[in-house]
Amino acid sequence: MLPFTNLTGNPQDEYFGDGLAEEITNVLAQIGRLKVIARTSAFAFKGRNEDVRKIAETLGVNHVLEGSIRRLGMRTRVTAQLIRSSDGTHISSKRYDCEHTDLFALQDEISADIAQRFHVRLKAHKPASHSPGAYEAFLEGRFHWHKFTPAGFERALACYQRAISLDPANGSAFTGMAEAYITMVIDAGASAYELFPKAAEAARIALHLDHRDSGAHAAIGLLAAMRDYDWKAAGKHFRRALELAANTHARVAYVYWYLLPRGEFREALLQCDRVIAEDPLLLLGRTAKATALLWARSYPGGIQCCQDALELDSRFTKAWQVKTYLLGLLSRHQEAIACAHGAIEILGPSHLGLFTLGLAHAAAGNRADAGQFLAQIEALPRGHVGSPAAIAAMYMLLNDVESSVRWMAKAIEQQDPGAMWMQFHPWADSVHSDPRYQALAGLMHLNTAA
Repeated sequence: MLPFTNLTGNPQDEYFGDGLAEEITNVLAQIGRLKVIARTSAFAFKGRNEDVRKIAETLGVNHVLEGSIRRLGMRTRVTAQLIRSSDGTHISSKRYDCEHTDLFALQDEISADIAQRFHVRLKAHKPASHSPGAYEAFLEGRFHWHKFTPAGFERALACYQRAISLDPANGSAFTGMAEAYITMVIDAGASAYELFPKAAEAARIALHLDHRDSGAHAAIGLLAAMRDYDWKAAGKHFRRALELAANTHARVAYVYWYLLPRGEFREALLQCDRVIAEDPLLLLGRTAKATALLWARSYPGGIQCCQDALELDSRFTKAWQVKTYLLGLLSRHQEAIACAHGAIEILGPSHLGLFTLGLAHAAAGNRADAGQFLAQIEALPRGHVGSPAAIAAMYMLLNDVESSVRWMAKAIEQQDPGAMWMQFHPWADSVHSDPRYQALAGLMHLNTAA
């Protein structure tokens, strides 16, 4: 399912074609007999004007649905073509016209036509909203959230708030808010103390409105792991999220924030392989596998996963970062430092950029250089994403157990999501036997065995 081409001529309407295509993808993905490629991979071809057969080959599918959307006054026209990838034949082509008040019916009609074409039945699903204005606001919020930038998160929250003001029973908008708050902490350096309670309340309301909301279960699972260290609840909600929907982002979160902290490396790798199969161009799926291989001490395989991601996008900073760590663990220190410079050229003097380069120097035993980066990281604002745990990791590599334990305590106090990662990480080998570290691991309710 490729994003619909916007023929309206107004860039402000871009969100609508993207959002409608994503919602149809989500509906079709619930049909067990259909292999439906997830949003990230399908949307990687947006605006590239590539041959449909090549797209299908890259994604590993037999059919491609593409189309266009045009909005005229209070009416919307969608044209959709189902194409067989083997020879480029148009199996079907249909035009859909509706009033703005019937947008959800439009989505359902397109989904039903595709399901009928493949002789499968749609599962019953709850509409995001019965209010056309709220539905559009929700779609616009998803559009901005997918940018994964601080400004994008803020605009997404404003859209979700507008959706809720138009329809207070719009559970999808509450789920979107929970996701935005959590990703602002993980990816944009926002304060966990400030935003985790807001995320928890939004997810609670979403689940109250629809107990089958996969995204709400995933959000509660994330909070149970990162904030409460309640692994039983986290596992329960992550597994429920994955039962309810083929959600590759939830599956990646399950790997990063549940399986790896608990040392369940084999299951983590199986889940990563499933992500790559369902969403082959989701770069985070490949770096999640690289991270799992790092924790499982299979460093060369992890480096190959990073290379695969970088071949798809040379500016994907996560791959540069994880590759740096892997090279350092293999004692290929000059390569690691060069790789870290690749990350910092993209990230600039941010926490993640400084940490990546500082850690490469720490792994190489360059205490003076590592110390300079430590000083810069320590000067970053309180609550910045990963700062206490990152500093603890660097001290671990410098064999300064006293300082690493002290910073780990701060990481737990500040609800730093990175704190739980130190339990089974190779960096932490030097501190695992220290009783103070074991006590901190106990606070996170993690097995203290290395």
